[in-house]
Amino acid sequence: MLTAPRRNRLAHVSIACLCLVLGLMPGGATARGEDCPPATTPIGVGGGPDERVDPAPFSLSIESGSGAVGDAVGVNLVMESRMAAEDTAGFMVMLPVCHDPQVADMLGTPHYTDEFLALLGPAGVQQIKVIEGSSLPGNPIGYGFFLIFELSGEGYRSRFPSDDPLILATLYYRLKGKPGDAGALSICTGVLERAQVRCTYPFLIESIFLNPTTKIVEYLPESVAGGTLTVLEGPATHPDPPPQPPEAIVYPGPLTQEEVNFQVRIGGAQATPGARDVPVEVYLSAAVEYSAVQVPVDFDGRYLRLARAEDHFTAGVVLFGNRSGGYSEVTDGSDAVIYSGWGAKDLRLGAAGEEIHAATLYFDVLDAAQEIEATTIEVRTLASASGGVKYQPWLGIRYASGEPEDPTVRAQIEPFRITDGHFNILGDVSYFTRGDTNWDGEVNIADPVAALDYLFLGGRRPVCLDAADANDDGSFDISDPIATLMSLFDGRGALPAPSGKPGVDPTPDGLGC
Repeated sequence: MLTAPRRNRLAHVSIACLCLVLGLMPGGATARGEDCPPATTPIGVGGGPDERVDPAPFSLSIESGSGAVGDAVGVNLVMESRMAAEDTAGFMVMLPVCHDPQVADMLGTPHYTDEFLALLGPAGVQQIKVIEGSSLPGNPIGYGFFLIFELSGEGYRSRFPSDDPLILATLYYRLKGKPGDAGALSICTGVLERAQVRCTYPFLIESIFLNPTTKIVEYLPESVAGGTLTVLEGPATHPDPPPQPPEAIVYPGPLTQEEVNFQVRIGGAQATPGARDVPVEVYLSAAVEYSAVQVPVDFDGRYLRLARAEDHFTAGVVLFGNRSGGYSEVTDGSDAVIYSGWGAKDLRLGAAGEEIHAATLYFDVLDAAQEIEATTIEVRTLASASGGVKYQPWLGIRYASGEPEDPTVRAQIEPFRITDGHFNILGDVSYFTRGDTNWDGEVNIADPVAALDYLFLGGRRPVCLDAADANDDGSFDISDPIATLMSLFDGRGALPAPSGKPGVDPTPDGLGC
């Protein structure tokens, strides 16, 4: 188990890459007025052995579009790749997109495709808008935005290499000007400026884990193809773009713990030593809207092993320490980190007061658990295997900082309330609670539902038929869920022993656990 928590914000390989993108873009922080160096200028990106491979068999393109003045025109942003990536942990891609402000204004945020979102890694995708005109000190900085996203290694390998293009998103623009006008729409280089870095290029960074070091390879695209927005004659016929997904509220300033009321609820479980794939559910809620979250979970590795995990975010991940290799290693192998980095951009991940099913953790109960009666799952600050990275409970809340060089999402809130999950490990398989059909340690409405599901709908067989035999008549049938319902809601009193808490069956019969 870990020692007392330390307060540190997320530090993660993908986030380090994002910081690199924002502050150390290819070509360096060239002063305004100087010529940008060629896009093929090699640079070192740090973080371990690195190299530049140029060009690479991946390409980026934007389609052309046309319409009358006032029309909302959608164009696709496309990526192709023939790169093999067997040992890749993930890719970070930076895409600067420019448009002609005389011909069009961009509407809202990109509409990401479901296929693209399914491939994202933990850092997700973020659109960083460039303030149009000369809002930052100095010369005008161009018109457009940076799209920065991470593809997970597994997601990439499931889709590439392929000659089939991947549509990342549809961009929507409102056409203006006059008929006959045409403006460039491009994946631009050396035009946009962010955080006083003027020379920006599209690129892809590949992270390859070669324990104990990480090799970083940076690629420039093999080809980049832009499009054109053309203004046609006639009245506008499609002025309304598709509805936007909800964005998280922007709060004016830091909130107190009480105002945030960030809560983590971990479901309990019952299992016997040697049990496999015992599910434990993790839920989140807060009194405010948020767009990112991190929940480090600690458990006792002497008795439990995390076999697998499922996150339920569009763009998220569960890192866990007992899985070998790469950045998934945290501390002593008895912990996990549930993380969704910026969701999809700064879109709303959770609404105020909404409870989100964040993840399902599947545990194996080790034989050593025979020595104890129970163990607890806790939320607490974790450290990486090397000690250089800290994972703490964290909620991403959008604040109106007014500082254009800051990421859109930035917040750090200590959890106000955490409900720990309690594993009641049963050393004796005859130890059960009467009526606990779904074997979750409680007797409630879910138990007769589980019984009916098994009896009539082909659902999962109860772990312990003796527990499912709610009326203790020596058989498991329709009378048992009825008995449980009458006990819960009809005032018929407690079920036969052992009821209320686990115990031994005082009336042994042919059923068992």
